Amino acid sequence: MRTRKSKFIVISVALLAFVLFVGATGCGNIIEKVKYDIYFDINGSTFDTVETGGNETITLPLAPIENGYTFEGWYFDKGTWQDELTADYYANKPLNDNVTVYAYYKAVPEPEKYTVTFDTRGGDAMSAVTVAYIETEPVPV
Repeated sequence: MRTRKSKFIVISVALLAFVLFVGATGCGNIIEKVKYDIYFDINGSTFDTVETGGNETITLPLAPIENGYTFEGWYFDKGTWQDELTADYYANKPLNDNVTVYAYYKAVPEPEKYTVTFDTRGGDAMSAVTVAYIETEPVPV
């Protein structure tokens, strides 16, 4: 009788362990990792969104071109621009909530301008031309 009771207990414990294991793994399905959104803000509007739970490298969106400005990156700290989001920022740490990052642009300085006057050696007077350092102007004939 004791052997039957022992076998029953062993089988019951094994069956209970199996049921608990299957229940913990979602009946064989892989448990999905919780994901959050990273919002990419440009001038108060959401430009793009990336979904991640962290612990992975992400693909950053390309920023649109703003005439007269250069794009410097995506930052968490709008105004101080010290904490930059990079593709591997969350590679080894989780993301625990939705976050917003901001596009940082720097104004392109105006090129220095010069006035070019042509000497016609006694010919008709010609007007002066103002050019930027990086520009080229055709020589008047």
